[in-house]
Amino acid sequence: MVINVNAAVENDEQIKELKEIEGVYFEFFDERYKKGKKDAWALKNKYGAKLNPFIEITIDGKFYTIIYSEVSKNPIEDLKSILSKLNKIINTISS
Repeated sequence: MVINVNAAVENDEQIKELKEIEGVYFEFFDERYKKGKKDAWALKNKYGAKLNPFIEITIDGKFYTIIYSEVSKNPIEDLKSILSKLNKIINTISS
């Protein structure tokens, strides 16, 4: 099972916090740069979001969920919580 996280970010602190999370593959779209801004807006526009951080989670290439600042006070902490629950499920299935 491969967990991918696409994250639209706008500062080094958000990137640092996300990089501390282990066990997933990240792709960052940094809005401070031209290419990052284009990719971040494309990602967020799929879901009608505007604020950062914006996080999309896929499992084995299939959509799982999104976490975004318009709904969550701390999307990065919510991501950690979701990943913890996923790991418990994976461990239960594996045993």
